[in-house]
Amino acid sequence: MGELDLAEFEAQLSGVLAHAALCRDVLPSMRANGEGRIVLVAGALMRRPAPGFAAYGAAKAAATTLTRYVALEEGRHGVTANIVAPGRVVDPDRPTQLTPEQQALTADLERRLALGAFPTPDDVAHAVASLVRPEVGR
Repeated sequence: MGELDLAEFEAQLSGVLAHAALCRDVLPSMRANGEGRIVLVAGALMRRPAPGFAAYGAAKAAATTLTRYVALEEGRHGVTANIVAPGRVVDPDRPTQLTPEQQALTADLERRLALGAFPTPDDVAHAVASLVRPEVGR
């Protein structure tokens, strides 16, 4: 934390401001329609800290808290709000170069995953799509 780059911290938090602005802009029409679905995406580093990721983790934790407040305050208007936090997402079409240490950590993490593999972008998209279906929240 002693080397925390405040510019990086601010850049990460700007994402939360974008989430808040998006919610502010879409909620009036969702309320008027009596329904709506908001899904934000966060990361696992908000729950499992790792050295060097304080700004990212804090921003994702803030996005998660924002989502909880939207859900609490807008549920009575028929609006649901959810957060999808897939952790590390691996795109099989875009392999990443990892150091031997990162490969070892990745292998260890993968062994502990319930499904035995990191989610793909398609997996995340399917999770989001399932949360925005009209019958969700009724």
